[in-house]
Amino acid sequence: MEYQTVNYFERGVKYLLYVLAAMIPLWFMPLHVAAEFGREITFGILIFAATLLWFLGVLTKGNLRLPYSIILLLSLALVVAVGISTVFSRMPMSSLLYADPIAERYLTLIEGVLLMVLAGSVLRGKKDAENIGIVLAAAGLVAGLVNIVQLIFGISVWGKLSAAAGGVNFSVAGSMNSTALFYAVLLAAMMGFLTGSNISGWRKYIFGAGILVFLANLFLINYINAWIVLLIVSILLIGINFRGAAGNREYRFSWKYAVGTLFTALAIVMIMIRTPIIGNLDLPAEVSPSLGATINVAKSVFEKSPRVMLFGTGPGTFGFDWLQYKDRSINQTPFWSVRFDQGYSWVATLLVTTGVAGALLFAAFLLVSLLIFLRSILFSDAAEHSSSAGYFLGFAGFAAVAFLYPANVTFLFGLFFFAGICMHQLSIQPRETAHAGASASFLDIREKNIRFEGPWAMFLSSLVTIFALVLSVAALYMQTVRLNTALLIQSGVEAFNRGDTTRAVASLVQAVQVSEDAGAYEILLQARMEEVKKLIERASRGENVQQEFQSSVSLAVQAFQRALSLESGNPALWRMQGAFYELLIPFIDGSQRFAFDSYKKATEFDPSNPSVYTDLGRAHLVYADRLTAIINQGAADRDTQVREKEQILKDAVSAFERAIDAKGDFASAYFLLAQASLRMGNIEKAIKSVEGAKLAAPFDIGVAFQLGLLYYQTNDLGRARSEFERAVSISDSYSNARYFLGLIYDSQGDKTKAIEQFAKIEQLNPDNQEIKKIAENLRAGKPALDGISPPNEAPEKRKDAPVKK
Repeated sequence: MEYQTVNYFERGVKYLLYVLAAMIPLWFMPLHVAAEFGREITFGILIFAATLLWFLGVLTKGNLRLPYSIILLLSLALVVAVGISTVFSRMPMSSLLYADPIAERYLTLIEGVLLMVLAGSVLRGKKDAENIGIVLAAAGLVAGLVNIVQLIFGISVWGKLSAAAGGVNFSVAGSMNSTALFYAVLLAAMMGFLTGSNISGWRKYIFGAGILVFLANLFLINYINAWIVLLIVSILLIGINFRGAAGNREYRFSWKYAVGTLFTALAIVMIMIRTPIIGNLDLPAEVSPSLGATINVAKSVFEKSPRVMLFGTGPGTFGFDWLQYKDRSINQTPFWSVRFDQGYSWVATLLVTTGVAGALLFAAFLLVSLLIFLRSILFSDAAEHSSSAGYFLGFAGFAAVAFLYPANVTFLFGLFFFAGICMHQLSIQPRETAHAGASASFLDIREKNIRFEGPWAMFLSSLVTIFALVLSVAALYMQTVRLNTALLIQSGVEAFNRGDTTRAVASLVQAVQVSEDAGAYEILLQARMEEVKKLIERASRGENVQQEFQSSVSLAVQAFQRALSLESGNPALWRMQGAFYELLIPFIDGSQRFAFDSYKKATEFDPSNPSVYTDLGRAHLVYADRLTAIINQGAADRDTQVREKEQILKDAVSAFERAIDAKGDFASAYFLLAQASLRMGNIEKAIKSVEGAKLAAPFDIGVAFQLGLLYYQTNDLGRARSEFERAVSISDSYSNARYFLGLIYDSQGDKTKAIEQFAKIEQLNPDNQEIKKIAENLRAGKPALDGISPPNEAPEKRKDAPVKK
């Protein structure tokens, strides 16, 4: 009876591993959650369920079987090092559970290592590994065919199954580049399986078809790093097949040897062909930091303290490190406002987030595993481990990806899954060490059978196993909570996008009550701010909303405090808090201090972002306008108020100048700097100053725009027109310059040129409703701003530039 029970537990784990093998190439959750999140949640549930069954089997049998080697020790050391990094992270809860990217969360790493241990411990015999290879090949074959249909015929196959899948470029493996890398790894595994000596019959057809389909995907996407991965594994395949070539002429020139040579040559040719093979696929562009930029961020992080150098800033925090330490020259590129959440590659990113300890241990795990697996294959009987070459090449492919591309869920689980199966396939059974000449080596993978015999051993092992069972159950429950939280967040987002703020707040409040997710707080804060804005609008119409206003403000303040306690290093949250208090400046005395302090805090964590300094300067202008109103009402301390206003305007100018220093062509900063000059009453001085800047930098687009705006504000339309035309000649897509140039053409009666300007702006800003209205007015023969200003403020007097892009 005991044997039957144990058999059922282990059989259950084995079946779950088969399910995982099928799901890695195919699965995405058909719910309105991010595909990457849905995959991690699903895999996590399966892994923790398998772990629960495994421990039940251990408890029932009274013994534990493990493939013991230095690989296992390195993986456990990695878990410990990343755990320390998580504890000391700048955002511990985020690093543990909520960080983006999902693959770099500490929980995901634990799931991956558990998967490796399960695969290495539960599988029995080479047949299990071969069956998993067949399942993986068949599932990958289906996924590859779907991707081909989507790319060539433009049919969203996944989208027909679920609206959550998106368009024709959707892939369960992530972006098109990551999909190409994944298929390169599967292609490598299929080559290893196909050349295995015991693979025959219908299995060969599945592996052969997989090779063709994966190769077709590589040609369609034509991502250079995928060909580099294929080159590496093809060279390894040649070496593995060549092990039996010495003294065997027939084997030396067999088709198995030719496979590696053929794909090596193909990969070299494709690496040299940098242009797309099929040019009309319209694959989405993908941008990431260079290796040099990533290393520079790491150097800056290391300067903080020895502890940070050793353990990094915490898993999943690269995006915040990027904002704080990126090179200011990035501001001169189109990606100046992009927060890159990952560096050049998986390993390079870990250098920043988990420090020298985490990165070196992960690299050591990869390289030592490759060495041990290759050694075991080269000195083993080919017939005994017929599928081990396939799993080894797959692992080698994932290891190469780790040095060439950032991590995602597919790569992480694939890497550890293949590592576990390799450990199972290549482990030395206890009976094998008895044969003559056997000698132990620290590079061996040995199967350890730990029996719990004796009262004390049974008692302690039972306690440990029960404790592990409790942890597994808790982990399963936590996964369901995380899924429920994600669904509540999505419901809140959908309600917010519909304009249903009340329902959005209700869903998001429920989400943050069950899970301390800073991302949920961020969306909740947007909804809270929208509530306050609507109350202000109602108050402007004469409604008495004082109690509602006080309650909404109080709830928003509490939400900001909690969110910042979770992610105090997140500049987006500080900017949002600054915007919230900026909204309150005209109504609540003292709000300006919180607005200024919040924006200044954001500049500490995002020092090269011109938008943050512009926000800070705009808040000063809002407060200056309030002081102006107080002065005009005849305040008793008028002189004090006047001096304070003068200082506030000087601070605003300083903030705008810092924004311009960060990004010389930042239109919003120039726009608001001109408004600050108007408020200071020295516009003529400002014009002379900018004219001097024009002489020093005649091709500076920002100077041209600011000078044109100053001329426009003094109604010198002739010179304003010349400057805006000069700005447009420097940058054809400078929408704000075109905006004012179009208004000038309209005021001068040149409707045709005005229409041309706003038509161009409309192309660059297709979602801007004001631009659409202006274009309609001009085509109807009406003034450009008819029905826009009034009732709204004139464009040159607004608190931000008219056009965002």
